[in-house]
Amino acid sequence: AVSDRVVRYARLLAFAVKVFGNQEDAKQWLKAPQFGLGGAVPLDYAKTEIGAREVEKLLGRTQYGVYS
Repeated sequence: AVSDRVVRYARLLAFAVKVFGNQEDAKQWLKAPQFGLGGAVPLDYAKTEIGAREVEKLLGRTQYGVYS
């Protein structure tokens, strides 16, 4: 279970770095409440695979300029 979470978080961090361009901004975004997740913190939301997929969807929308 712990290793699954580590892999999930690494995947999200890599995607966030791609979206934001650097690791510091990516980490900050992952730790801050996000409107598109109903005010939830992405890393908290991603405790399950389903939650991680929602975070990835939000990152994808952010990457293409679709704000939610």
